[in-house]
Amino acid sequence: PCTQCNGIGQHNATKTLSVSIPAGVDNETQIRLSGEGGPGQLGQHNGDLYVALTVEQHKFFQRRNNDIILELEINISEAALGTTVMIPTIDDKQELRIPSGTQPGDILRLRGLGVPNVRNGKRGDQIVVTTVAIPKQTTSEQQRLLSELGNTFQHRAKPKEQTGDKGFFEQVRQILGM
Repeated sequence: PCTQCNGIGQHNATKTLSVSIPAGVDNETQIRLSGEGGPGQLGQHNGDLYVALTVEQHKFFQRRNNDIILELEINISEAALGTTVMIPTIDDKQELRIPSGTQPGDILRLRGLGVPNVRNGKRGDQIVVTTVAIPKQTTSEQQRLLSELGNTFQHRAKPKEQTGDKGFFEQVRQILGM
């Protein structure tokens, strides 16, 4: 018998393969490499090799189907007065206009800036959820300015009446189709 295969006509070998990973794949996607698996028996063709993919969590983005969610923290002034900021997208950076009067939990949608669908290439959206950073520590000058500003508002702390409007999390669920 053959010393390499012990007479069975097969031997183990290590082989390096290049795998093309299409844009938009998600966790647990499997890519089949035909004929690259284990050897067939008694002259049959080699089996297929399946490569299971794991997509790492991104520092800023969360994925929901083909949509990308970005939580954007803005300060009190930016929320009240509005501003334009540069935000990351999966491709590059994009200018985003924050409208005046933006509330915590407001949702801004950038159409077509999400992940491409693996089958048809159509991209999802990038959904930006705003949070407003309230400073935990302020300088005496900031305290004076905030106090002065607060005195100009008619609104004072009071319980909010329930209007039947959808809450923040319900709005997010609706937008994401959950």
